[in-house]
Amino acid sequence: VNYSYQDDGPLKFSGSYFFNQSDNDQDESVFRNFTLPRTEGQTYSETSISPSRNINHRLSGEIEYSINDKNSIIMRPRLTFQDNSGSGIVNGFTRLDGALLNSTFTENTSFLEALSFSNNLLFRHSFDKRGRTFSINVNTGVNGNSGDSFLFSENIFYSGNNQDLELDQFGDQEVQGFNMSANATYTEPLTEKSSLLASYRYGYQYNDSRRESFDFNEGTNEYTDLNLPLSNTFENDYITHVGTLGYNLRGTKGTLTLRASLQKAILDNDQTFPVEDNVDRTFNNFIPSIVYRYRFERGKSLNIIYRARTNAPSVGQLQSVINNTDPLNISSGNPLLDQSYTHTA
Repeated sequence: VNYSYQDDGPLKFSGSYFFNQSDNDQDESVFRNFTLPRTEGQTYSETSISPSRNINHRLSGEIEYSINDKNSIIMRPRLTFQDNSGSGIVNGFTRLDGALLNSTFTENTSFLEALSFSNNLLFRHSFDKRGRTFSINVNTGVNGNSGDSFLFSENIFYSGNNQDLELDQFGDQEVQGFNMSANATYTEPLTEKSSLLASYRYGYQYNDSRRESFDFNEGTNEYTDLNLPLSNTFENDYITHVGTLGYNLRGTKGTLTLRASLQKAILDNDQTFPVEDNVDRTFNNFIPSIVYRYRFERGKSLNIIYRARTNAPSVGQLQSVINNTDPLNISSGNPLLDQSYTHTA
């Protein structure tokens, strides 16, 4: 649903509401044949069923106000709500030369909700000299998601002393986040076809994550026993400073855009539960960008693009808490992770 309003005055407004619901059913079969000498003759077969439902509500708007012919302000708010539920059932068998070594049955169920709000505020100023501009772009956002999960798993090992390993657990997770960035940009024309750009960007991200896991207590018939290795309280701060110089060249048929950025990023991780721990990291990166576009004739053009970017690890990747969603393939986050540095051509 879309709505827009504009009159002869300085104000323009548009807004929209978006809804969608998706239901997915994934059925998967896996067969592995091990060929290394120490596992030769061993096979693993698995079937899994994973139904899920995802519901999205999104409200967004744009308000543009022209102060005068040289100055304008644009505001773009956005509100999103997500509701996700899903489950997964896995049956797996490991065999050696046809004889059963172990079997696994795992059922995961999760119910998650997420709410986020963001706003973009842009101020633009044009000087008397054509092509000379100054702008300030401020982005802010808050987000929160919470959910419950249930894990039941039974793993039977037939080799050696037969044993049955059973898990029955309830998980509770809550993540709160805040982010903001401010970017100031100045452009200066050199000739009728070329110009320089200079910008500075400051960014800040904060995440607070709490995850608790409880084992089923047969005496109380409830999930009351806190599992410390699977529980964690974690705070994460990520600060970036980015300075950029750019050059733009426009020809009759082609355009060239060059950007060179220096980025300093500071990552601060604080774990407060079950034990206190702190990891501070600082990253310095050079981030280039090249875009060339050439138009041969109508309908025929050539675009050559190269970009680099960095990205901080997510809270889930940094948390040193055990993830036993797949009990036979245990994983954990790593608070010493570096940034990712991505090249795209």
